Amino acid sequence: MIPAAFVTLAALPLTPNGKVDRNALPDPENALTRGRQVPQSEAERIVLDAWREVLGRRDIAVDENFFEAGGHSLLLVRLQTKLCAVFGEFPLVDLFRLPTIETMAQHLAMTSDATNRGLQAARDRAERQRSAKTRARSMRQYHGGE
Repeated sequence: MIPAAFVTLAALPLTPNGKVDRNALPDPENALTRGRQVPQSEAERIVLDAWREVLGRRDIAVDENFFEAGGHSLLLVRLQTKLCAVFGEFPLVDLFRLPTIETMAQHLAMTSDATNRGLQAARDRAERQRSAKTRARSMRQYHGGE
C-alpha cells in the first residue's frame, strides 16, 4: 500500500488552537498533476487515451511512469493491443523499456513512420515491377512474341 501522492510542505498549517488545519492542506490530487498534462503530438494524445482507458484514470501526466501510475504487466499487454491497432505491431518489450507516455509515443511514432515508409517503398517497388512486366508483355505482343 503505497500512497498515490506525496506532498512536501515546509510546515503543516495549524489552526489557532495549534491543531493541524486539514482544510488548509494542499489537495494531493494537484501533486499528481504537476507533470505535463497536455500531449504535444498526436502520438502522445493516442498513447495518453490508451493509458487512461487501460488504467481507468483520467489524471495521468505525460511524463508519468506506467508502473508507478498503477500499471502492471497484464495491463501492459492490454495497452500493447490497443496501441498495435494504431501504430502497427511492435514487441511488448518496447513498452517495458519506454515506461512514460512521452517516450512511448515518440518511439511508436518513429517506428510506425519507418514501418509505413518501408511498406510504401515495398508497394512502390512491386508496382514498378508489375508495370515493367506489363510493358514487356505489351512489347512482346506488339512485336509478335506472344
